[in-house]
Amino acid sequence: MKVGRIMFALALSFALCTARTVALADPDEAFTAYQKSDYATAFKLYHERAQKGDVTAQGMVGTLYAYGRGVKQDDTQAAFWFQKLVS
Repeated sequence: MKVGRIMFALALSFALCTARTVALADPDEAFTAYQKSDYATAFKLYHERAQKGDVTAQGMVGTLYAYGRGVKQDDTQAAFWFQKLVS
């Protein structure tokens, strides 16, 4: 159980660092919505891109699920999206 939490924390850290770096380099509508705390819109836009294989979007979807922003908090879904970052 402790190893799972450590892996989750590492994946979350990686996702946040990657998403922030990419988002700062090329701001987009999803990131702008996230910055404005419009998490429902951010989730919708990131989720569409995540399903198409966008790694940054997958990390952000995982983050939104992990914190329950724009969507009901769901650790299982967060882990699902974070696992895509390391596989």
